[in-house]
Amino acid sequence: MMGISKGSSKALCLVIDTTESMRDDIDAVKSVTSTIINSEVGTEDEPSLYILVPFNDPDVGPLIRTKDPENFKKAIDLLSPSGGGDEAEMSLSGLELALTVAPFNSEIFLFTDSSAKDTYLKTTVMALIERTQCVVNFLITDTSTTNRAHWSNRRLLSDRLAAADAQVYRDVAQDSGGQFIEVTKSELPTATSIIIESSSSSLVTILQTARKGTTDDFPFIIDETVTKLRIYITGRSYSFTLTSPSGETQKSTDATGTLITSSQLVGNFQSLQLKIQKGQWKLTMSSTNPYTVKIIGQSPIDFLLDFVVASQGPFSGFDTLQTRPKAGVQGNLIVTLTGSDTATVTEVALVQPSGSGEVKGTVEPQEEGKFLVQVDRMPTEFVVRVKGSDSGTSTATASSFQRQSSTIFRASNVTISADSNSLLTPGTPLVVPFTVTTDGDGGNFTIRATNNRRYESTFPTSLFVERAAVVMEQ
Repeated sequence: MMGISKGSSKALCLVIDTTESMRDDIDAVKSVTSTIINSEVGTEDEPSLYILVPFNDPDVGPLIRTKDPENFKKAIDLLSPSGGGDEAEMSLSGLELALTVAPFNSEIFLFTDSSAKDTYLKTTVMALIERTQCVVNFLITDTSTTNRAHWSNRRLLSDRLAAADAQVYRDVAQDSGGQFIEVTKSELPTATSIIIESSSSSLVTILQTARKGTTDDFPFIIDETVTKLRIYITGRSYSFTLTSPSGETQKSTDATGTLITSSQLVGNFQSLQLKIQKGQWKLTMSSTNPYTVKIIGQSPIDFLLDFVVASQGPFSGFDTLQTRPKAGVQGNLIVTLTGSDTATVTEVALVQPSGSGEVKGTVEPQEEGKFLVQVDRMPTEFVVRVKGSDSGTSTATASSFQRQSSTIFRASNVTISADSNSLLTPGTPLVVPFTVTTDGDGGNFTIRATNNRRYESTFPTSLFVERAAVVMEQ
């Protein structure tokens, strides 16, 4: 799977629909899981943790969390498809449960052939993704034919509704930096094999973006440390032209070019492996349909980031924000380079996820490979792109590099914080006070509280907050 790393405490996390129509899919998952475990146990790519979350309707779980690969294989082998029959399942509930237990920056793979019945959890799932920076990949098998068509005579949906259902998954995948892959059930083993080929303990994102249907240029920098360079494209009816640093080009229709060393297309997902060439590349995409582009490689050089505010304590410095940064005002983040003692940051930009707009920050070196980035005005939605140079390469001049966060971050003028120091006691209600703060326009806010244990709960359904005010509730 993409970027599963024992060294970074990542997990192999599978969220699987176990309704009757998923019988063939579950068999494919069993096969790919066995392949991953057999090939990676004892290597640097061996997962440090294995997580399985089955979901049906209306049940979710039980959650399996183990460090023993053999126990995980047994849990997968015991999955037995049953039930279902309607057109939607509890997929986001299963994903929510996985996100609450998966280690930071893990990869999660969700397998289903159905839409989400619990779409009300979409914003909750997105908030968990932003906090955990986990990458969520959806492998959606064709529901118009094969098992589900025979299983339910209620499966007929309008094209418009089907598109709306799919968009929920697309939005979650894009928010996390994952893939939304649509294949037939017979193509699923091929799709999973493509993902296995990208297994690495040092996977980095060089560029990721989405467009609703345009012709656009995407420049990206490849440095000396990058190996196994790949481009992932999801979409339908698109064309592209790839230009190397030397000026050589190759079009999507050209099967004899030298820039693309291998290509595989399955469903709406295409994987391209490129020849390594140091310098600035350019990918030109053209389509009237929505598409996504993700460029990855293996490299020791990557970065971590924290949003921070100036410390209000007796010591100078910065404190890490436990909430989203404020939108439309000055903001700060700390970027920490990893994998090189000789690399430095030259540029940090907050980039529009589905466009070309960007806000560049002012970079100030700190101690121990950290860099303070000050942004004059925080945008409301962005990914973080870092550019820099590494003097520790084999060439006489420093090598320029580019990296990007997979997760889409958001800034907001509304802050919600909850706190409870009480312990759960059987038979005793647990009270959780929370505070809503706004620095912008006030108004009537809708409140929804959930818990992944399905405990009964009560909460205010709405709350009025005046402009630039603080309101406490419980």
